[in-house]
Amino acid sequence: MTSSDALRDPMVWKFEFRHLRKGITFQNIFESSTGCTANNWTGSAFKVAGGYSWGDVAAEAQKHNAVIVTGGTPSLGALGG
Repeated sequence: MTSSDALRDPMVWKFEFRHLRKGITFQNIFESSTGCTANNWTGSAFKVAGGYSWGDVAAEAQKHNAVIVTGGTPSLGALGG
């Protein structure tokens, strides 16, 4: 692997961003973090900070007996890019 390949390696970036983790919060009733009132969603939701994979979110969902829909790759970053 060359150095330019390493920069594109998702595992390198996942490792680098772990220090940004501020938590995964479960909300029984969705609360907008921006105060937006144009949303009618009254169900549960997760607030996910940076640095987490979908596997991390799925583990938290299991603790709350909740179901999440992902792309099927647990190592992929939950916030996308």
